Amino acid sequence: MQRFVLWLVFTLFTIGAQANDSIATEFWPGIDVFYRTSYTSRLVFNVAPTTERARGLKDIQVGANIEFGLAPFIRAKSDSSLLDNFGFNYLRVRVGARYFFGVDPDSPYQEWRVLAEVTPVYPLGSFGTVYLRNRGELRWVGGVFSARFRPRLLIEKLIIPFENSGMAFNPFVSVEPFFDTSVSGIPRIEYQVGVSCGLSSAFVIEPSVYFQANADPNIQSVFAPALNVMFFL
Repeated sequence: MQRFVLWLVFTLFTIGAQANDSIATEFWPGIDVFYRTSYTSRLVFNVAPTTERARGLKDIQVGANIEFGLAPFIRAKSDSSLLDNFGFNYLRVRVGARYFFGVDPDSPYQEWRVLAEVTPVYPLGSFGTVYLRNRGELRWVGGVFSARFRPRLLIEKLIIPFENSGMAFNPFVSVEPFFDTSVSGIPRIEYQVGVSCGLSSAFVIEPSVYFQANADPNIQSVFAPALNVMFFL
């Protein structure tokens, strides 16, 4: 797993270093705040600007969600390969809304998005843990409606447990195709590699690298280093 992650990091940064007119370079920072309302429910708030290397700040998204953790219907809850510390390590359900707005007055952008997700979690023993997030989205971009389905396969591996050192490190890789009704197909596939660094039980930073491959040759693919900061209250 570690060698594969290192290889993928090298590959993605090589793509970024060779970025040309067909590949845009952006920076995707973000802040997520998780507010626990019960053992198996929490509110999730998101803020994420997008910055282009060529033009600076491009747009900002804000979001609010509610997430529930459900007990497994087939697997035994006593499965020792999953540490159910937060009540969300078997099956997660999230519903929410997001609003995107552009900051360039010459090219205004506005999007409303309503989403629903179901994410089963599967342990793979020493190999890691698999998260299969299934997201449906209803979108209004400039008042024009469309819908998307975004299944995301993520595999992570706990390298340093929090209990051993007071810090936790989880490298991960993911792939996510976008099924979009506006084009009746899959206009893009997004790849991500990164590491989740738990510095305390309430504070996590997640540096990563994205590569967003667009099928339409008239639309640039995107190479994007990212830094997500998460607070658990």
